[in-house]
Amino acid sequence: MLTKFIKIFITCILFLLLLVGLFFLLIVTAQQNPEKAEDVNVRYTKKPPYLLAAKSCYAAVTWDLGFATRGAGVDFYFDGGQTSRPPYDSVTQWLAGIENYLASMDSADFILLQEIDRLSKRSYNIDQRRIVNSLFPLHAHCFTNNHNVFFVPLPFRQPYGAISAGMETLSATYPMESTRHALEKGGGFFKRPFMQDLCCIVNQYRLRNGKTFVMINVYNAPSSSETELQRLTQSIVSLMITEYEKGNYVMAGGNWGVTPLAASDAAFAISDTTYFNRNALLPESLPSGWKICLDPNHPTVRSMNTPYQVDSTPVAITDFFVVSPNIDVLETKTVPMGFRYSQHNPVGITFRFR
Repeated sequence: MLTKFIKIFITCILFLLLLVGLFFLLIVTAQQNPEKAEDVNVRYTKKPPYLLAAKSCYAAVTWDLGFATRGAGVDFYFDGGQTSRPPYDSVTQWLAGIENYLASMDSADFILLQEIDRLSKRSYNIDQRRIVNSLFPLHAHCFTNNHNVFFVPLPFRQPYGAISAGMETLSATYPMESTRHALEKGGGFFKRPFMQDLCCIVNQYRLRNGKTFVMINVYNAPSSSETELQRLTQSIVSLMITEYEKGNYVMAGGNWGVTPLAASDAAFAISDTTYFNRNALLPESLPSGWKICLDPNHPTVRSMNTPYQVDSTPVAITDFFVVSPNIDVLETKTVPMGFRYSQHNPVGITFRFR
């Protein structure tokens, strides 16, 4: 009797191991394998002009939307909290807030967005890209996926499920080129298939003086290790310097995943640097004349290990712009939204070309 029980037990274990192996094989074979550089499909409702408009100054804004799942009232499981999927009513409320703010930015020349869901369980399969694009019928839309996973089994009590998400650059001018530049993917053997395929969107725009403006949309996953974040940052800096040496104007903005500030440099309290380590490599790796443009008066990101509390939640600045020497920056300003709709606040910049 005991022998029969042991055989049944071993059979069950082997069957479970087979299921786990088949699941992992499916995840591995289903993951995307992007090339180092790929063309991005440029979409539009009404085709924008090819030449950048002659203006005294230009405006750009960057915002990590957090998939409309990370408003002020929740924490996040993978950042030490409990929540993997907020209630549907919360997601739709935060998405409506995101829509309202973006609608007010329709006059911006460039809009850089990160963490946009297309068909993901966490945001109830709402196609956020379609909603965002409907707000900007006069802009060119350059979207690329950076996270496609068939199924994330964690947390076991409420699995994260399927993920299809990406980032997007919108512009009032049609880009001469829009390219997805793949960055090195982190994670170990078993973790890597579930990780994001990190990348940046590089758009080139023709100015009326015949020169080229290169706008880079940046997203470095904050969940990456400090070493990985430094390597990702250095890859983007190298790309910017290469473009500048060609005689181009260059700007990169987005969620860098690191802060270039020491805690003492901010006008607000950074209560816990465990979550937001300073990356001294970024300012040290930039040649003379390059500028890191941020607003030291307001944080752009909060910790997600607990719901947001004004006086106790760790905050920092990881959303900012890096600008080449041939661009004059007139103003950089963070919109202090109190993280109502995302774990990030938007950042705007006004600039002109020399």
